[in-house]
Amino acid sequence: MPTVLITGSSRGIGFGIARQFAKKGYSIVLNGREDKERLADAVKALRDSFDCNVMGIRMDVSDYLNAEDLFWEVEEKFGTVDVLVNNAGAAHFGLFSDMEFEEVDKVLADNLNTAIYMSKLVIPGMVRAKKGSIINISSIWGIVGASCEVAYSTTKAGINGMTKALAKELGPSNIRVNSIAPRCD
Repeated sequence: MPTVLITGSSRGIGFGIARQFAKKGYSIVLNGREDKERLADAVKALRDSFDCNVMGIRMDVSDYLNAEDLFWEVEEKFGTVDVLVNNAGAAHFGLFSDMEFEEVDKVLADNLNTAIYMSKLVIPGMVRAKKGSIINISSIWGIVGASCEVAYSTTKAGINGMTKALAKELGPSNIRVNSIAPRCD
């Protein structure tokens, strides 16, 4: 049974993605960093609806050591991760000139570092298996930019650049790397 690891998946887009993989019979690893109860509810909802192998890990993967701990826990339970969905992230709405450096650092860590860390951890196993897929959740703002969301737009543009570069690097190993840029109106 293939395994999918989805960061930021206790609700919203991430949980919707998890539901689609559960329908296809994947083992599912959900991740959230704040709401333990919501994560437990998401795990239960998938088990009840799809009778699938699912685990939830509450961990802030914007910190590399935490990302590494999460990844090793997943590999110990399910083996090689077949699909990684980098969905974790956060936005900050407001004038860039009014943002504190700590707020900028947090947006960079939540949106870009998490995708970099998780991709770096999953790649060796996928290369050994000569297969896999990394799906990065970007945003339309990473393509066109958004006023009052400068840091967020910057991180999503970085995700798009990372996706293109990794696709070229990993394609010869039969690993797909794609980005999805949802637009919310």
